[in-house]
Amino acid sequence: MCIWISPHVKRAVGFETHYDRYKRAKVAVERSGAKNVEIKYADFSRASFRKATVIYSIVDIGLGVMSKINRESARGTKVIQYLRPNYPLMGTKLFGDYFLLKTPFKRARDEDEYARAILGRESASMKDLARKLGGRDMKHLKKEIEDSKASWNRLFR
Repeated sequence: MCIWISPHVKRAVGFETHYDRYKRAKVAVERSGAKNVEIKYADFSRASFRKATVIYSIVDIGLGVMSKINRESARGTKVIQYLRPNYPLMGTKLFGDYFLLKTPFKRARDEDEYARAILGRESASMKDLARKLGGRDMKHLKKEIEDSKASWNRLFR
């Protein structure tokens, strides 16, 4: 991803916690000749987001890291995330299972508003989202909803 986006940005930084993938990424960057790409063998959640303008992730970004992004990054920073954002964060469905969020992040007023955003429909409810997600994923979402009530106030003051 960093190599692909490098012609369009001043600087691209990739994070990898798996050593072999990190080494492969470093080699790929060297072969590409991209001078504005840096690959770090580090945990993404420990990064500084102060200079970020676009953040792309194919792994779940928990509310704690999203709170850090919200605090540290400039207004309008874009987060493109594969799979739905954690409840109650509002995202815009882009295509497939990709979602766009912008800082400052918006909170869903209720579960149905969240369902409409995730499904990308003007008319939808949590029941519709439950049908799409299925049993295991819906069980996880219910736990997220339960946990979010305390987490939101603590993380997004």
